[in-house]
Amino acid sequence: MIVAAYFRRILSLLHLRIFSNKYDVILVEKEFFPYLPFCFERLLTGSNLRYVVDFDDAIFHNYDKHPSAIIRGILSKKIPHVVKNSCHVICGNRYLESMFVKFRAKQVTVIPSVIDNELYPQFPVVKVKVKTIGWIGSPSTFKYIKPLLPLLSDFCCSNSLHLLIVGSGCNYPLMKNVIWSDWSQGKELELLGRMDIGLMPLFDGPFELGKCGYKLIQYMAAGVIPIASPVGANLDIIDQGATGFFASSPHDWINAIKEILSMTVPERSLLINNGVNQVSKKYSIISREALLFDVLFSNRIDD
Repeated sequence: MIVAAYFRRILSLLHLRIFSNKYDVILVEKEFFPYLPFCFERLLTGSNLRYVVDFDDAIFHNYDKHPSAIIRGILSKKIPHVVKNSCHVICGNRYLESMFVKFRAKQVTVIPSVIDNELYPQFPVVKVKVKTIGWIGSPSTFKYIKPLLPLLSDFCCSNSLHLLIVGSGCNYPLMKNVIWSDWSQGKELELLGRMDIGLMPLFDGPFELGKCGYKLIQYMAAGVIPIASPVGANLDIIDQGATGFFASSPHDWINAIKEILSMTVPERSLLINNGVNQVSKKYSIISREALLFDVLFSNRIDD
């Protein structure tokens, strides 16, 4: 299946090259062919094609930080080549921007992750009592919440709370007061609506610096109070004490949860409304669509 998909993509690239006069710009998400050299993306260069490349992860570290010396030797310069030959780079946070400047990108514009906030309630219901702490992610990001599970399970048991884990993709041993749920697009908003507190732990590593905090934005839009590691874009998204909280050590995570539990309903309501307003102003599609249009269809972006 992968070989067939790569073959279809090569045909698409050849089509773009042959009929380049039909397209104003090509928008590329990260790269065309993961774990293959730049020679394929090179098909986009040397013609009239203008391509803009978009990054919401530090995928270049998949190559330059890879444990295999062979992968590092062959592919560590791939993303710099992709970036240098593009007409513009869109990225989701300041760390990515700094790296793409080093890669000699012609132009770089930071456009943070956004959500369609019309799908979320404009006035989230503030529950009288906090009942559910949640985490939503994927099998690849489960590693971030996994070390905290025993501590969180014990805390939930002692405080009559539930821990809702969504999208872990694994059959983890049963734990008290922990609810496991598969993720699906159709269920996502309903699952977020069951949460009162949303967790986003991260390791403090180079790949994590490139993450763009999409789940934090979802939490805030859904009226879920976020607690996150102070890493990467999380530092820009959360206003400590006003829209959410930061936590580093296991002790910090429990203290942040306790602080939310101690709040009155009006205090939590203020925190939630601050988060909803911030998403609307900075992290919604409508707040960034004009900038995206300018990047795609202008040769130059002015601050």
